[in-house]
Amino acid sequence: MGRKSLICIFLAFLLITVNAAAQAPSPAPKIDIILINQTPYPVQPGDVVTIEIEIQNNGYGASENLIVEINLSSPFILLPGEQQTKNFGIIGPSDSVKTSYNIQVDSEAISNNYKIKIYSRQIGSIVSQLDEVSIKVQGEPKLIIENVTLDPEKLNPGDVAELGLKIKNVGTGKANNVEIEFPNNTYLKPLLSMGEIFAGDIEPGESKNIKMQISIASSAGEETYTPALTIRYKDESNTLKTETKTIGIPVSGSVQLEVIKKEALFNRNILRIEVANKGTAEAKAVEAKLIMDGKMLDIDYISQIKENKKTTFDFPLVLKGSGQLVLNYMGPGIEKNQVTKDIVLDFKAPQTADGTAMGTGAIVIIVIIIFLWWRKKKKKA
Repeated sequence: MGRKSLICIFLAFLLITVNAAAQAPSPAPKIDIILINQTPYPVQPGDVVTIEIEIQNNGYGASENLIVEINLSSPFILLPGEQQTKNFGIIGPSDSVKTSYNIQVDSEAISNNYKIKIYSRQIGSIVSQLDEVSIKVQGEPKLIIENVTLDPEKLNPGDVAELGLKIKNVGTGKANNVEIEFPNNTYLKPLLSMGEIFAGDIEPGESKNIKMQISIASSAGEETYTPALTIRYKDESNTLKTETKTIGIPVSGSVQLEVIKKEALFNRNILRIEVANKGTAEAKAVEAKLIMDGKMLDIDYISQIKENKKTTFDFPLVLKGSGQLVLNYMGPGIEKNQVTKDIVLDFKAPQTADGTAMGTGAIVIIVIIIFLWWRKKKKKA
């Protein structure tokens, strides 16, 4: 083979190599879009969530004029001012860029992991690549006591009552395994269930009625007691939550008026009757009316008799007889009440100083007469 032949073969090989190199594809980019942050996590229905994504070029060639478009569907919408489509220019091999979106979550959204579609393509290309990122939406339960009922409505010391509670979930998440605990204190005590009631699961917007029996201590006073109920439940992530809710339970108390003493004040010509309130509530605007032998003797008044206190009523003096002391008063609920107490009188008037002197003088005279009679009789003998 001659020299010219070798040169021709070399030139032909070189031409083939150049053509092959010219026809070989250039290194291509490989775009991957990933979620790198969600704030807050999880997001509640009705809130705004910020997602941050990273656009990675994991290929061997540069990506030029890359367009990224986020595609949202229910329960998400972009906040006003946010761009749905963004142009990122050139992203070199093994390089990346980051961007973020502010997204409104529908207030009616249910708890779930939602997929958001993000498309990417080169300018001028009709072919798009689809990536998906996941946003976690989780509602938060919020329990309130919507209503409190008592049966009977008016409570007195020593009563047993049925306490009704209407619990409502006004939050955005389900409350699971709801339990309500009624505290055991000096004046209010739960019965039978030991103060713990299981209400089960309560969905968002749902209300449940529960009932429990409570007893009112006989030593309870006229007061509105405020027990703190403990509510325990698990949220949708199975996290145990505890809340405290205070309710008001009014106890009216009771008035118990008793006559404890009757006294004749001879020097003032007054009959004094002492009355004690042995109850747990104050008696207001007390009117005392004394009726003796079927006739009203007199009326006395006092503004109030507090619980465990006493007072006196004065009437014209009567030594003997029977009758009633009629006590009219207003109770703790501003209601009018009346109680009647039997009165029996049997006083003896004390002797006056003049009467005592006359009696003593008569005795002396009688003694003198007897002495003189005895002496005269002795002389005759």
